[in-house]
Amino acid sequence: MKKVISIFITLLLFLSLSMTTFAAEGYDYQKGTEIIEKANLEIDEKIEKAVNEANKLQAQYLAEIREIEEGKESVKLQDEWAKANNELAEARKSGKDIEKYTDRIEQIEVALAFHEKRINDKITQLEKDIAEFNSSLETADGKNLEKLEGKVEKLNDKLIAKTEKAEEKTARYTEKLDEVIEKVFNETLKMSEEAIAKAAKEGVIAECSWKLVQFGHKSVWIDPIRIVGIR
Repeated sequence: MKKVISIFITLLLFLSLSMTTFAAEGYDYQKGTEIIEKANLEIDEKIEKAVNEANKLQAQYLAEIREIEEGKESVKLQDEWAKANNELAEARKSGKDIEKYTDRIEQIEVALAFHEKRINDKITQLEKDIAEFNSSLETADGKNLEKLEGKVEKLNDKLIAKTEKAEEKTARYTEKLDEVIEKVFNETLKMSEEAIAKAAKEGVIAECSWKLVQFGHKSVWIDPIRIVGIR
């Protein structure tokens, strides 16, 4: 029992001496910890804001590419169809009359079918023109050959313009996304470094912990802070 008491008194003396030493050093561990916590909150806010911005850029980009591929009219009709189906589902839940919603959906589906048929007919005719052009290269007279060549040239021009337009939007989206990522990376890194330096003055040792964050289609390591010890 005396041995236990002796050990306990020795421990108290050691802790008291340690605390006196720390106080003499001028460290404030609570303040150092608060610096890290505050910096992490601010870093998380910046990350969240940047992620939201990146997601909006991606959504806009995908909508633009979809529009290029399918055409404005088709995209508009598909969006109207989706909206009408959501309204129908809500009407069913609330017990409302659903006839006007089903009628609207039917009208949109008819318009979509007509639009898609028109596009398919154009594609079919272009494919037919190309096939005719390929099969009559050697036998066609000058007039017919010139006519077919003109159709194929127009088709190629459309396809090239479509591809270039998509490439331009992809390049612009990628550039803006990279700007968002670079900005948040540099800002949070600076915040981390400053907070680590301030916390060190209070005797708190911290470091960048790095976590993987998704920005649009890109994953990037960003640097919150974690405490690893005290001086």
